[in-house]
Amino acid sequence: MALSSRPLADHHLVYPLELPAGEPAVVYLQVQARETLALPLELIDEKQLIESRLRDVTLVSLFFGGILVIVLYNCSLLIFTRDASYFLYVLYLLSAVFYVLTITGFGQLFLWPEIPKLSARFYGLSAALCFFTPMLFALRFLGIRRYGGWVWAVSISLTGYWGVAVLTLLLAPTLARYLFMDSVALLHCVLTMAVTLNLWMRGNPSARLFSIAWSTLLVFTVINLLALNGTLPLNAWTLNGQLIGMFTEFVLLSMALAERINVERNRRIAAQQLALQASQSLAEERALRLQAKQEALDLQLRANEVLEARVYERTRALEEVRHGLEAANAELLRLSTTDSLTQLANRRRFENGGRNRVVLAPDCVTEYVKAITPQPV
Repeated sequence: MALSSRPLADHHLVYPLELPAGEPAVVYLQVQARETLALPLELIDEKQLIESRLRDVTLVSLFFGGILVIVLYNCSLLIFTRDASYFLYVLYLLSAVFYVLTITGFGQLFLWPEIPKLSARFYGLSAALCFFTPMLFALRFLGIRRYGGWVWAVSISLTGYWGVAVLTLLLAPTLARYLFMDSVALLHCVLTMAVTLNLWMRGNPSARLFSIAWSTLLVFTVINLLALNGTLPLNAWTLNGQLIGMFTEFVLLSMALAERINVERNRRIAAQQLALQASQSLAEERALRLQAKQEALDLQLRANEVLEARVYERTRALEEVRHGLEAANAELLRLSTTDSLTQLANRRRFENGGRNRVVLAPDCVTEYVKAITPQPV
């Protein structure tokens, strides 16, 4: 119903009645809806209406204020981390905002007051989006694909179903009745709870808070449905129980995302420490190799010095032998060409024509050289 056709502009369907005081009255109300409609009735006076409106506005304002903070926080994380999980989570938050605007009536009151044909699809569309976008977020955030098996099959099947439901509600809303979304929604809650609990038991670090958040939303949604069916008393808390559950879920999911940041940061720190330890080990190994090379070089230098000293000693010994041989040859030459009595040149000197060649016996020279030459170590 367009807002302009209502007798009183309010986020609820409010119809003023002027009843005489103390007189009984019978009021008939005929309601026609194209989709499932929860319509709790309450007869209140004008003061109670104002108090109820103030209470609803305060509660919804707190909800949207908190959601705005969470959206801005996750948008900032998306900008800095470039992680698609935060983008999908923001889409889920925006879908929830769309859903809450639809079920509370504030959307039609402030955003789409005069488009009844289009707004008639908003409840089913927003509900389908609130199933579709969290599945996209869970697939990415929990890394369900790497687990495979029935967990992956169930998750991807539910995601595909709600994607088809969203397209059907946008393009062919008359066919939406054949999708049986109410029954599938109940089955969806059971299956997704089983998936998250299975991932929690299999050691998924993010599944714990995700399971707690999802179960919190389910509990408050059940409380809301029981209040609408008359099982529980209908008051501000039970009537808005789903909003409380959604906000609690979003806070817990934000904590799960923050915990993921801490886990990834700790992993990076651990990786950096391992890399630092590896670099230190490499540096120590390089220092040991350099030390070994220096010790080998020092040893080689000392060996070269010893070898040079031995070569020098042997060279000096050979020089002394050579000088001794030259002196001995000169003395032998003098003796062989000089008369021992007169100390004058004898006949041999004249016969040799002045040639001064005197050779010592080879055996004597060899024994002399061996005696003065140091033996190798």
